[in-house]
Amino acid sequence: MTPASTTSMLAFGALLKRSRRAARLTQAQLAERAGFSVVYISMLERGARQPQRTTVALLAEALASTRAMPYPYAEAKILWVYGRLETARGDPAAARKRFTAALTICDRLGEGLYRTHVEHDLAALQSPTGPASP
Repeated sequence: MTPASTTSMLAFGALLKRSRRAARLTQAQLAERAGFSVVYISMLERGARQPQRTTVALLAEALASTRAMPYPYAEAKILWVYGRLETARGDPAAARKRFTAALTICDRLGEGLYRTHVEHDLAALQSPTGPASP
């Protein structure tokens, strides 16, 4: 394992833990929503495992989805969270695609809050110094 991959795994784990707590979910609740074991969620949060792209997608959807949020807004939030997770995972090209798709949805809906967050993260991703720590 290279130092870069170790760093991105730790960054991903820290962001996953913060995102899970912000969503007011336990590891068990996130595991159930995303279809993983609690042990696997714990390993991801500690940076002990490198997530696959499909894992990132399932986690983003599980973290972003709420019953109270209409689908188009949820879709934009999922893409934004997905982009943040891809950035932490060390895949800026994939993150850029997610952020761009989220901006398209925000524009279509006239939604400003997520647009601001997405623009901030996209600008950080494109800065010469690279993305800010998540």
